Amino acid sequence: MELLDYLNKFNKPLIIGPLPPPIGGVSVFIERLAKYTKSEVFNTVSGSFFQYFRLIIRLFKCKNDVVHLNVITLKYLFLVFLFYDGDVILTDHNNRLFSRNKLACWIIKGLLRKVSAIFVVSQTIKDSYQINGVQCKSGVFVSNSFIPPCLEREHEILHSYPRDLLQFITNENVILVSGYKLKFYDGRDLYGFDVAVKTQSRLLRSGINARLLIVIPDLDSDSNQYIKQLLEINNIPSDLVYIFSGQIEMWPLFRKISLFIRPTITDGFGISVAESVFLGCPAIASNVCIRYNGTILYDVDDQCDLYNKAKRILEKYES
Repeated sequence: MELLDYLNKFNKPLIIGPLPPPIGGVSVFIERLAKYTKSEVFNTVSGSFFQYFRLIIRLFKCKNDVVHLNVITLKYLFLVFLFYDGDVILTDHNNRLFSRNKLACWIIKGLLRKVSAIFVVSQTIKDSYQINGVQCKSGVFVSNSFIPPCLEREHEILHSYPRDLLQFITNENVILVSGYKLKFYDGRDLYGFDVAVKTQSRLLRSGINARLLIVIPDLDSDSNQYIKQLLEINNIPSDLVYIFSGQIEMWPLFRKISLFIRPTITDGFGISVAESVFLGCPAIASNVCIRYNGTILYDVDDQCDLYNKAKRILEKYES
């Protein structure tokens, strides 16, 4: 069962989850999903106490015939089931639900029994639900979270980019790596910015003049310092790197660059990977989950595998 088909059975869905800004995989998915299904959206991006109060009022007066929850926490689950008595479905975008403590997991599993249907973005997450004995009314379904962008907006979005970014992407051998913020998971760089810089360094030493475009919408001073230290340690010339921290829709870049890499150490699906392949840009991604058809996978524990596959792609551009 596909999420789009399921939601289109209802007249007035209410989606609960984040909207851009910040621009990220989940927020872009919700923005596009709302347009395709003509859904209303309750934006959870602020995370403030007042936001929970507004949600209570919204649910109490709710005339929507289904609530689609994209933020799976105890607070949101409790609020939805306390103040809304209609159909509730949810989408799990990552594989971290059961990394909580045992008591929280037990409570969440009890609440999920009340859900009409659960959609997950990969088979890996569905397997996790089955291992943890999760049950709901209709079942758990795999439905990837990729919804194509509106291609008519490409020219408009490109012209919103800084001039020096537009100049940078006119070069050959531009590799793009992205993540909405610097984040660590089990002590490791979640989005693999360190892996991307090391891969660029190896490519340069092999004679390929690889350029690296790093997109981090939520870049604070500590994160910026981390990236700069990576570049310094790996002896990357400053003119071969562009760090962009603004809130932009990234997909038009895939029509301009040579390669997109997604070296995440854990992932749900990777909407940006799907966008890259959909728009004709080669994408190499870690093998930590099911990826969009056409993605080139590499072994997440073997950086040489990533380097070799990136090298082959860039050599094709040069030949």
